Amino acid sequence: MRGPASSFVGRETELARLADLFESARLVTLLGPGGMGKTRLALSYAEANVATFGPPEGGGIWFVDLSESRTVSEALATVAAVLDVPLRGLSDDETTAEAIGRGIATLGRTLIVLDNLEPVAEGLAAAVERWVRGAPSARLLATSRMALGVDAEHVLPLGSLAPADAAILFVTRARQVRPDLESAPADVAAIVEAIDRMPLAIELAAARVRLLGLSDLRARLAQPLKVLRRGNGGTDPRHGSVRRAVLDSVDLLPTSTRRLFALVSVFRRGVAPEDAEAVLGGLDLGEVLDGLDALVRTSLLRVEDAPGGRTRLTFFETIREVALELAAEDPAREVAALAHSRHFASRAASLGPDREAELENLLHAHETATARARRTGDAEAAEDAVRIALALEPLGGARGLSRRRERLLDATLAALDAAPAARSDDEARARLRLGRGLAADFRPLDHPFHGHLISGHA
Repeated sequence: MRGPASSFVGRETELARLADLFESARLVTLLGPGGMGKTRLALSYAEANVATFGPPEGGGIWFVDLSESRTVSEALATVAAVLDVPLRGLSDDETTAEAIGRGIATLGRTLIVLDNLEPVAEGLAAAVERWVRGAPSARLLATSRMALGVDAEHVLPLGSLAPADAAILFVTRARQVRPDLESAPADVAAIVEAIDRMPLAIELAAARVRLLGLSDLRARLAQPLKVLRRGNGGTDPRHGSVRRAVLDSVDLLPTSTRRLFALVSVFRRGVAPEDAEAVLGGLDLGEVLDGLDALVRTSLLRVEDAPGGRTRLTFFETIREVALELAAEDPAREVAALAHSRHFASRAASLGPDREAELENLLHAHETATARARRTGDAEAAEDAVRIALALEPLGGARGLSRRRERLLDATLAALDAAPAARSDDEARARLRLGRGLAADFRPLDHPFHGHLISGHA
């Protein structure tokens, strides 16, 4: 079994959870997007449990790297080679899988790590389930960007590192290339937050400290994909850049779901599934709910709990950057942006307590509407801008964000001027002008961090 090339930081909670799961589970899948540290966690767990699975009582720990396998036959051959299972005389995948199962059963208490399972997860699922059922003393630990989906599987999703662990990892890796680095806690915290506290992104960012200072690196992470890559690609191309790690997951998807991944980037700071269906349902992307489920299962979208027993889908921002790049190549991008703007304009007045959660979507919808009205004179777009602006007016005032209110109200009034056919009544226009005046009057009361609080990542 190979060991990690560098020190392992954090993940104590996940290691403990993994140990708890294996008290009863026979198959656990570490699930997460590329670069989240699944392999390192699996190796750390294995290393910590050598005595449990090793001789004389156990059959050892076996590490099987499936990253180069593209077919079930290739994957089975790789597993058989690592476990030293002879394949002579075996004519098909089924008999090969059966032979491997018999080999695993003879090992007794053993741990088999199936690393990078995603290229063959769907095709290999039945074989893995057979091995689990046929070898009750064995434990199988898979790392994958997508779950196997079999009854015996227990899934342990991997999210971002804890803030303190992310900072430690960054400083540790940065000092490997620049030993005299003086840590600036505020810069380090901002850097790791900007890249989602994702282990691969942290290591790639830390490598840039060879050339850049912390404040310069922090500024450049406004466009993270240009920074988060190795100059020479490294020894493992899959980990040479965050972009490549994400695209490897995208490549697993059918065409319609790849397009859905790109176009769902139209949403800012997450989206409720029903809003995604409403906005993207008419764009020939297949069944949107099924596609969203596939994106969650391949770790490209996250599911978070929302108030009222609902859920919300969110991107890691570094993953969303890749989606934005792909969306720029899709002719339906403008259609999606307009559908997004119309949808949130129609909902703006009725959002109530959800208005805060949808602030970034409302601001983006307003930006789309005002730009369209000024460019084309579209009266409906101007009216959408008015609806959103009036819905946001109380929120902007309550948060003391007067400069942002000024810009938003100025853009709305300009959109109305550019679209004379807009039906907004005199009362609405008066409210907009009153809000504009109040924003100017109360400008000195702005919170010094107003731009950070309200601005979204475009």
